[in-house]
Amino acid sequence: MNFYDEGISFYRKALHIDSLVYNLIHPDVAAIYENLASVYHHLYDYEQSAFYYNKAKNIYEKVYGKDDEITKNNKNRIDSVLDNLQKLTQQTYKSWDEFQKYIEEQRNNNPPTDL
Repeated sequence: MNFYDEGISFYRKALHIDSLVYNLIHPDVAAIYENLASVYHHLYDYEQSAFYYNKAKNIYEKVYGKDDEITKNNKNRIDSVLDNLQKLTQQTYKSWDEFQKYIEEQRNNNPPTDL
């Protein structure tokens, strides 16, 4: 198990604990989602990274509002992940929803094959 795998395991345990202590709409829960997103970003798993950054964004928007600095910083991180995805796929994504649509289309157009 490498450090990234250990980090993911640690953050998932922390997420479980915080979800018991707090509700799921809490800044500490959002921070754990951001930490998970960061680990996945370092692993070049941009889909998972964007997924967790988006979960954090939804919490921050509910807790702080769209114009808060924390929410804006999170949005910048999502934009960074989307930029990396654009470089890999040569596509342009303006939002997480647009990226999700692209992924779904790719899965529908390229079904897995049996080896």
